[in-house]
Amino acid sequence: MLPLGYQGLVQVNAYASFVCPFPLQDSWEVIRDWGSFAWLPQLFGSRLTSALQDGASEGATVRRTTFGRACVYERLLCLDDLQHFLRWQIITGKADSQNPFPASLVNYVTAIQLLPVSVGDQTYFAWSGDFLTEAYMATQMKAVFEAMYQAGFRGLQQHLEA
Repeated sequence: MLPLGYQGLVQVNAYASFVCPFPLQDSWEVIRDWGSFAWLPQLFGSRLTSALQDGASEGATVRRTTFGRACVYERLLCLDDLQHFLRWQIITGKADSQNPFPASLVNYVTAIQLLPVSVGDQTYFAWSGDFLTEAYMATQMKAVFEAMYQAGFRGLQQHLEA
């Protein structure tokens, strides 16, 4: 049962994965740079930019991410160089933050995990996200996030090819 105030919302899990044809260390070096979206320059036709708000890229950092006219604030929860794992959440309550998605986005937490593919020295890239949204929009919101993750895969590959 959802807490009061979240009635009418359902839990959604979005997930996508791919094999990047580049070594794990090359892929991780790009992904782990919390302050940069060099690997994901556009989302849904809008240029993506980010600016760190609190400190360096190693700690509990907040970044302001802008695409189009909307912006969200994201808090880094985990950056693990041994496990090649990155997790962050969208935080709400900032005066200038706006939800750029077609429905509510509540308690969004997302993670990227990179793993070595031993044959061919490639990288397995998994990106997942969990959030609450209106039940009637759950399928559409899941598709939006999975398309975003797939755009990230293409962006990483293009960045590494350049």
